[in-house]
Amino acid sequence: MEADLRAAFDLNERLGRADEISDVCAALAFFLTWSSRTDEAEELVARALSTVGDGDSPARCRLLSRSGLVYGLLGHAKSTLAVADETLGMATRLRIPSLSALMWSDRLSDLLFTNQTDRVVQEVDRALELQ
Repeated sequence: MEADLRAAFDLNERLGRADEISDVCAALAFFLTWSSRTDEAEELVARALSTVGDGDSPARCRLLSRSGLVYGLLGHAKSTLAVADETLGMATRLRIPSLSALMWSDRLSDLLFTNQTDRVVQEVDRALELQ
Protein backbone atom coordinates (compact mmCIF):
# COMPACT_ATOMS: atom_id res chain seq x y z
CA MET A 1 0.00 0.00 0.00
CA GLU A 2 2.70 2.49 0.97
CA ALA A 3 4.66 1.95 -2.25
CA ASP A 4 1.53 2.54 -4.34
CA LEU A 5 0.68 5.72 -2.44
CA ARG A 6 4.23 7.02 -2.79
CA ALA A 7 4.20 6.31 -6.55
CA ALA A 8 0.87 8.13 -6.88
CA PHE A 9 2.19 11.02 -4.82
CA ASP A 10 5.34 11.37 -6.93
CA LEU A 11 3.39 11.21 -10.18
CA ASN A 12 0.84 13.80 -9.10
CA GLU A 13 3.59 16.04 -7.73
CA ARG A 14 5.41 15.94 -11.09
CA LEU A 15 2.19 16.69 -12.95
CA GLY A 16 1.13 19.44 -10.53
CA ARG A 17 -2.27 17.85 -9.89
CA ALA A 18 -3.46 19.69 -6.80
CA ASP A 19 -6.65 17.76 -6.08
CA GLU A 20 -5.06 14.37 -6.55
CA ILE A 21 -1.91 15.10 -4.55
CA SER A 22 -4.03 16.47 -1.73
CA ASP A 23 -6.01 13.25 -1.44
CA VAL A 24 -3.02 10.92 -1.84
CA CYS A 25 -0.97 12.93 0.64
CA ALA A 26 -3.74 12.83 3.22
CA ALA A 27 -3.90 9.04 3.04
CA LEU A 28 -0.13 8.55 3.06
CA ALA A 29 0.51 11.09 5.84
CA PHE A 30 -2.13 9.45 8.00
CA PHE A 31 -0.54 6.03 7.40
CA LEU A 32 2.95 7.36 8.20
CA THR A 33 1.72 9.01 11.39
CA TRP A 34 0.07 5.82 12.62
CA SER A 35 3.36 4.06 11.83
CA SER A 36 5.22 6.52 14.11
CA ARG A 37 6.97 8.10 11.12
CA THR A 38 5.82 11.61 11.84
CA ASP A 39 8.85 13.39 10.37
CA GLU A 40 8.14 11.74 7.02
CA ALA A 41 4.48 12.69 7.27
CA GLU A 42 5.28 16.34 7.96
CA GLU A 43 7.78 16.50 5.10
CA LEU A 44 5.25 14.94 2.74
CA VAL A 45 2.59 17.49 3.71
CA ALA A 46 5.06 20.34 3.13
CA ARG A 47 5.83 19.01 -0.36
CA ALA A 48 2.14 18.66 -1.17
CA LEU A 49 1.38 22.16 0.08
CA SER A 50 3.97 23.58 -2.28
CA THR A 51 2.22 21.77 -5.13
CA VAL A 52 -1.29 23.01 -4.27
CA GLY A 53 -0.12 26.61 -3.74
CA ASP A 54 -0.94 29.32 -1.22
CA GLY A 55 -4.35 30.49 -2.41
CA ASP A 56 -7.73 29.31 -1.21
CA SER A 57 -8.70 26.10 -2.97
CA PRO A 58 -10.56 22.92 -2.10
CA ALA A 59 -7.32 20.94 -2.45
CA ARG A 60 -5.42 23.20 -0.03
CA CYS A 61 -8.32 23.19 2.39
CA ARG A 62 -8.55 19.38 2.46
CA LEU A 63 -4.79 18.98 2.73
CA LEU A 64 -4.45 21.44 5.60
CA SER A 65 -7.35 19.85 7.40
CA ARG A 66 -5.88 16.37 7.08
CA SER A 67 -2.52 17.65 8.29
CA GLY A 68 -4.41 19.00 11.30
CA LEU A 69 -5.60 15.48 12.00
CA VAL A 70 -1.97 14.35 11.98
CA TYR A 71 -1.14 17.06 14.54
CA GLY A 72 -4.06 15.83 16.62
CA LEU A 73 -2.78 12.26 16.58
CA LEU A 74 0.54 13.61 17.80
CA GLY A 75 -1.20 15.47 20.64
CA HIS A 76 -0.52 19.00 19.37
CA ALA A 77 -3.88 20.49 20.31
CA LYS A 78 -3.00 24.14 19.60
CA SER A 79 -1.67 23.42 16.12
CA THR A 80 -4.58 21.14 15.35
CA LEU A 81 -7.24 23.66 16.28
CA ALA A 82 -5.43 26.56 14.58
CA VAL A 83 -5.41 24.56 11.35
CA ALA A 84 -9.09 23.70 11.85
CA ASP A 85 -9.96 27.38 12.25
CA GLU A 86 -8.02 28.22 9.08
CA THR A 87 -9.69 25.51 7.03
CA LEU A 88 -13.17 26.37 8.27
CA GLY A 89 -12.57 29.97 7.22
CA MET A 90 -11.26 28.88 3.84
CA ALA A 91 -14.21 26.55 3.24
CA THR A 92 -16.59 29.38 4.12
CA ARG A 93 -14.87 31.73 1.67
CA LEU A 94 -15.00 29.09 -1.06
CA ARG A 95 -18.75 28.58 -0.46
CA ILE A 96 -18.70 24.83 -1.08
CA PRO A 97 -21.16 23.20 1.34
CA SER A 98 -19.67 19.70 1.02
CA LEU A 99 -16.21 21.07 1.78
CA SER A 100 -17.52 22.95 4.82
CA ALA A 101 -19.16 19.75 6.07
CA LEU A 102 -15.87 17.87 5.70
CA MET A 103 -14.01 20.61 7.58
CA TRP A 104 -16.52 20.42 10.45
CA SER A 105 -16.14 16.64 10.53
CA ASP A 106 -12.36 16.98 10.67
CA ARG A 107 -12.62 19.63 13.42
CA LEU A 108 -14.73 17.31 15.55
CA SER A 109 -12.17 14.54 14.99
CA ASP A 110 -9.43 16.97 15.99
CA LEU A 111 -11.20 17.63 19.27
CA LEU A 112 -11.60 13.92 19.92
CA PHE A 113 -7.95 13.18 19.11
CA THR A 114 -6.83 15.89 21.52
CA ASN A 115 -9.13 14.64 24.31
CA GLN A 116 -11.40 17.69 24.25
CA THR A 117 -14.64 15.76 24.21
CA ASP A 118 -16.43 18.44 26.24
CA ARG A 119 -15.98 20.85 23.32
CA VAL A 120 -17.46 18.45 20.77
CA VAL A 121 -21.02 19.25 21.86
CA GLN A 122 -20.35 22.99 21.69
CA GLU A 123 -18.85 22.67 18.22
CA VAL A 124 -21.73 20.53 16.96
CA ASP A 125 -24.15 23.21 18.15
CA ARG A 126 -22.03 25.88 16.43
CA ALA A 127 -21.96 23.89 13.18
CA LEU A 128 -25.73 23.45 13.24
CA GLU A 129 -26.26 27.18 13.76
CA LEU A 130 -24.29 27.91 10.60
CA GLN A 131 -26.36 25.57 8.44
